[in-house]
Amino acid sequence: MVRCYRSCAVIDALVIACGNPLRGDDGVAHIVADAILAWQLPDTRVMSVHQLMPELIDDMKSAKSVVFVDAGMNTDAPFRARELKPKQSRRHFGHHETPENLLSILAELEDSLPGAWLVSIRGQSFNHGDALTDAARQHANEALSWLHEFINCARTQGLRVDVGENSDNVRSCHELLSQHGVLRA
Repeated sequence: MVRCYRSCAVIDALVIACGNPLRGDDGVAHIVADAILAWQLPDTRVMSVHQLMPELIDDMKSAKSVVFVDAGMNTDAPFRARELKPKQSRRHFGHHETPENLLSILAELEDSLPGAWLVSIRGQSFNHGDALTDAARQHANEALSWLHEFINCARTQGLRVDVGENSDNVRSCHELLSQHGVLRA
């Protein structure tokens, strides 16, 4: 199931929240997606999916930046963000992709790639049920504070990257990333 909240031809930021809301804290990304939607940021599209699929590439190619949000079982902080680079992880298409593999497929199809990041929010319980733990809610709030600042940076500076080239805009937002201990690819 894909829930698309905002649609526009060319968008500055695409947020793809991934997880299973019926597996406890695995659904934390969907809570984050709902909060980002409530911000009503211009030129920002928010999608909630249960798993990453090749069909998402069509949405990714029209974005200047993509932020994947997911729960992390072994995340060592309330949340961790890291820059993503294309990396082919499998030979055939499937219905359980990685963000890096989706970027790799997109790189084969397009001359430029969106800047891409993965935000992993630490979860504690991934048992059956739709309730988040109090810890996951707190971690989501901390991630949302950072995401608000980062998405605004991505929207205003545009993080679309020509394959093989660097730009000052990318470096400026990377400075924001490094201020928050974000891992570079």
